[in-house]
Amino acid sequence: MSSGQAATGDDFGLYQTASVSGTVFRDNNANASKDSGDSGLSGRTVTATPSTGSAITTATAADGTYTITGLKPGVGYTISVAHSGETCSTPNSADCTQTATPTSGQTLTGDDFGLYQTASVSGTVFRDNNANASKDSGDSGLSGRTVTATPLTGSAITTTTTADGAYTLTGLKPGVAYSIQVDRTTEACSIPNITNCTYTETLSSGQDLTGDDFGLYGGASVSGTVFRDSDANGAKDSGDSGLSGRTVTATPLTGSTITTTTAADGTYTLNGLTPGVQYTISVSHSGESCSTPNSADCTQTATPTSGQTLTGDDFGLYQTASVSGTVFRDNNANASKDSGDSGLSGRTVTATP
Repeated sequence: MSSGQAATGDDFGLYQTASVSGTVFRDNNANASKDSGDSGLSGRTVTATPSTGSAITTATAADGTYTITGLKPGVGYTISVAHSGETCSTPNSADCTQTATPTSGQTLTGDDFGLYQTASVSGTVFRDNNANASKDSGDSGLSGRTVTATPLTGSAITTTTTADGAYTLTGLKPGVAYSIQVDRTTEACSIPNITNCTYTETLSSGQDLTGDDFGLYGGASVSGTVFRDSDANGAKDSGDSGLSGRTVTATPLTGSTITTTTAADGTYTLNGLTPGVQYTISVSHSGESCSTPNSADCTQTATPTSGQTLTGDDFGLYQTASVSGTVFRDNNANASKDSGDSGLSGRTVTATP
């Protein structure tokens, strides 16, 4: 400087570095909020990457909290967390990042990261031959069946059962209620034992739910012929006619009966029988006796399996016959009851087959 010179503009711009803090936590229901049951994730690397220059990193504490210090004010930073194999509920950006452009000395808080793992549901779809809601040794898995998880909102997730009937639905979002169903056309469901054959599941982060099995069965049927057994030999011979309009009933040990009426030729079919249930099959036959079946109460019994069509449950009915006449004193032994021949009372008459 020269004598008397007044130098100006020698300014000093001072700033304090800034910081960003938050919590990395397990978001069990993926609701983007740290609820009482959500735990902090320790040891996670959180990185502040500037638009130019070197990144700054830190690791989360035992409770999942972190603080990144030394950020230069006025610089745009992208804040990210290591989360391989996990999805981000908060922030809800596609790449799970926060952005921050701090001012001098600013302490930014609340840059939280909610992480979750998708969940899964698995089970087996099987043919429940006796409809007992359990996969017994003789029950086979059903392959190629489509199993669907449908959320209250959003897209459904589907899979197909393997050769042994097993399935696994993956990629389910925790905290979302899903309806789990299987394609079954005309089949009934023994398990789950509810009207629409549906499981309802709301899973937590990373949960692998097992045992959502589907036991399917087809309704069974019993058929036969009700006929007039003219010679009561228990067989429908050429001269024996079918009896039309007869009511045939299948009565289970518990539950509702199923009835049908014989056709013009005496044939009948009872549909919709539940497999594994014992039914008593009977026919209306007031005033008639039964040649077949030869049970005292003229009933058949049947315990069908899934989809089984039982045939030959026939009913042979007959009416008893009678023989009548007079025992008399044949005074002139002419083999004719003449006017003077009197009847003989109290004589035992026997029919010997």
